[in-house]
Amino acid sequence: MSKTDLEQSLEYLQEKLVEYKGVWVESSRSHDTGVGHTFEEKILKKVEDNLADSDLASLEIKAHRINSSSKVTLFTKAPDYPSRANTYIRNNFGVNDEKYPSKVIHTSFFGNRINYYKGEYGFKLESNDNEQKLYLRIYDKNANMIETEIYWTYATLSDILSKKIHNIGFVEAKTKKKDGKEYFMYQKLTVLMKPSIKKFIENINNGTIQFDIRIGIYRTGKNQGKPHDHGSGFRISKNDFPKLFEIVKEI
Repeated sequence: MSKTDLEQSLEYLQEKLVEYKGVWVESSRSHDTGVGHTFEEKILKKVEDNLADSDLASLEIKAHRINSSSKVTLFTKAPDYPSRANTYIRNNFGVNDEKYPSKVIHTSFFGNRINYYKGEYGFKLESNDNEQKLYLRIYDKNANMIETEIYWTYATLSDILSKKIHNIGFVEAKTKKKDGKEYFMYQKLTVLMKPSIKKFIENINNGTIQFDIRIGIYRTGKNQGKPHDHGSGFRISKNDFPKLFEIVKEI
């Protein structure tokens, strides 16, 4: 019987982890994204592409530092409506940049509370199972709802879940610093399978999953002064990641 794509991907990952067992690998990128970028570039020999498809056949790779409580990005996706929703939010509910004549917005949206940004506007995620939509509600200073028609459809979110994080290869790494550089030793592999829109919405409602919008300004280069979307998307704590999946298996 021939092996499935998932079985081949897991076998390949296990081989790579054995090959690099006990080996410290110098980070190819600074800051939080270094652990994942280094694993893909130096261990998997994969060129970064920023595409929505999985990293390996049927398997999305997410590498993280052991004992890190930081948030991880599930996927990036602006609301379905209105068109160019992130720009609409920035223009109407952002704050003026200190240097450039443009607005910026860096804040988080939760399903269990209103989160106010710079004391001006409040943001909250609200699911509607009957309409099959996840709304982004916006409030004024007095907690009056002033924006009601920004949303993602459940169909859109379910489609992304099935494509982007249908199966996750969750790789953890030890970390150390030497001479100002960070190094990783990749070790534990956990496979997370079968996420569902039901679990996704449940974790939105209880505040476990948040939506971060991070639109700033290019400070240098040819785009200096223009808006820069740093990858607005849904995020979750690494420790809560298994809550999205029906199957959790340590390899």
